[in-house]
Amino acid sequence: MKRLMLIGSLIAVVTGCTPAITSICPPIQVYSNEFNNQLANEVKKLPDNSLILRVLSDYISLRDQLRVCLS
Repeated sequence: MKRLMLIGSLIAVVTGCTPAITSICPPIQVYSNEFNNQLANEVKKLPDNSLILRVLSDYISLRDQLRVCLS
């Protein structure tokens, strides 16, 4: 009986210490039209096999995920 009470007490203590899960969404950087236009012009000049294009694609995907997180 004592053992059951001890186990019950431990479960209550451990359950009470479980942190709540929250989601924190970082803000999305806003760029000016001038910046975006310059970026587009620079991207157009990159060769088709540039690794920068892959990284930009990943960045676009992350920004899309942030928009969902913030909505």
